[in-house]
Amino acid sequence: MRPRFAVAAILALVAGCENKPAPRQLDPVKLADRGFLTNAPIYIADEYGYFADEGIKLVFTEPPRSSSQIIPLLERGDLDVMASSLTAGFFSAVAQGGRSRIVADRGHVSESGCDYDGIIARRGLFAGGAPTAKTLRGARFSLGPAGIGAYVVQKYLDSVGLTLADLKLVRLGERLEAQALDQGSIDGMHVAEPHLSWLVARGHRLIGPARVYAPGTHYAVLVFGPSLTVTNRNLGERFMKAYLRGVKTFNLGLTPRNLDIIARRTGVAADTLKRICPPTISANGELNGKSLLDFQKWLVKNGFLSRELGPEGGTDLSFARQASKELGIAPAGTKR
Repeated sequence: MRPRFAVAAILALVAGCENKPAPRQLDPVKLADRGFLTNAPIYIADEYGYFADEGIKLVFTEPPRSSSQIIPLLERGDLDVMASSLTAGFFSAVAQGGRSRIVADRGHVSESGCDYDGIIARRGLFAGGAPTAKTLRGARFSLGPAGIGAYVVQKYLDSVGLTLADLKLVRLGERLEAQALDQGSIDGMHVAEPHLSWLVARGHRLIGPARVYAPGTHYAVLVFGPSLTVTNRNLGERFMKAYLRGVKTFNLGLTPRNLDIIARRTGVAADTLKRICPPTISANGELNGKSLLDFQKWLVKNGFLSRELGPEGGTDLSFARQASKELGIAPAGTKR
């Protein structure tokens, strides 16, 4: 009798294995990632399983150093998502028929609170008081001429009646800028956390807080390529839902788990994260249309963009609106 029972048990086990559902197949989404603090909601959503809940597996890739070099990868479908700052290259691509779109906020300048980004001047340069047109003219700044950093610097220069043409612009790599500032090779630059707090601690001076001179400006946005805006919009909708869940969890603050995730994924020490100003990210992905349009006008004025696209040009808020609706968040839109 025992052999019969053993055979029956084996057959039952085999039948159970055959009826067990196959593991869920996750859809890959390729994301360009450089470990920015503004990617914290993405890292959190990844590790909390929010993307897996939506049937998505994130595939992180090392992007080119320049955002403008990432755009062709998006348009070809080599990448699906770009976590980027605002650039002339993006709006130029859209003006020429590109199908990539800004779909959500990933960090913007709050009008109140702490300073996430701004203009830093080297220690001792303006020890005698506030900078003036006279003391700023001819200063040597490390700055890309057509990016959001240059835009914020121009907003600051407006307050003293200068333009970027009154500065001497050089372009150094991120790793060289701090060293150059220490050595006096450059006089200033636009910088964001965690580098802002680190430079201030070394004696350099924050002369132009972005919250004072460029409130509402997006220093980081989420961009979908045509693989999500056109080919597979359902996948884009699922990505957005997971992303906004990540934003919600990020906005709870530095809980022990959030702190661990952000520190590991960005390489910023936990003690440092506790001291710096965190990015401000809209819970519903909302964009500031007035600021987007003002940036475009500045690009056109300086010859970096052929024409304005409008406050909603190059954007697609339908993903964030749908995700907000499903998650019970106040709907996303574009502030005018």
